[in-house]
Amino acid sequence: RRKVSEAGHRFNPNVGPNRGNYIMGSETEFNKRVAAAGHKAWFSNSARVNHFIRPHQLTEEFCLGRAFRGGRGTCLETGDLTHFPTLFGVPRWLYTKKMRHALQIALATLRGDREAKFKARFHYHHTRGFLHQAHELKNAASQKQ
Repeated sequence: RRKVSEAGHRFNPNVGPNRGNYIMGSETEFNKRVAAAGHKAWFSNSARVNHFIRPHQLTEEFCLGRAFRGGRGTCLETGDLTHFPTLFGVPRWLYTKKMRHALQIALATLRGDREAKFKARFHYHHTRGFLHQAHELKNAASQKQ
């Protein structure tokens, strides 16, 4: 609605498509922020959107990059991470989760299960993105001090 933009709300330029390894989730971040400011959002089943999917976007490597960018966005959605026990300044459970996914990749590889291997790789890269963003947030907080 117009009143949302008139109240000064804009999409965060640091989230969403841009060059390089961007953070996914610009619409989610925006909607959560304006909802916290008292505005309402809704979903419409009647809205129709076309997405153009290019051949390179169907490759495994592109999907894994998307998982990484999605992990960065999920980290931002999670909010305050300071109440978790940390290792190198970020929640230590992230390292455990990353190692668990690495083990799942290895086991799926040994079994020759391509689908399970891809799923484990996807989750591994998502966790990598989350961990990367957690480090970015920690470094930004350190520089402010």
